[in-house]
Amino acid sequence: MNFILCFDMENEIFREIMMPQDSTNTTDDTVTLVQECGELISLFYFNQSTYILDIWLLRKDGDINDVWTKKITLNLGEIVRWKMVAYRFQG
Repeated sequence: MNFILCFDMENEIFREIMMPQDSTNTTDDTVTLVQECGELISLFYFNQSTYILDIWLLRKDGDINDVWTKKITLNLGEIVRWKMVAYRFQG
């Protein structure tokens, strides 16, 4: 069970926010970054071996439920390969 531990400064209590269900598919090669994005929480999963980046946003559904929405999955390997083609050795 993966969760984010947060502190509610208004009520001065700790609470747990459950991670997205897909987060159980992470491996040792996955870097996870949690960041505040305005009033939302964003979650980035980057798999260093496949170059796949998943971006999630957390929103409130009513007063109780937190809902994760996967916004995009990017294959950054395509960009890495494109940059490799762009360089040329002259010698």
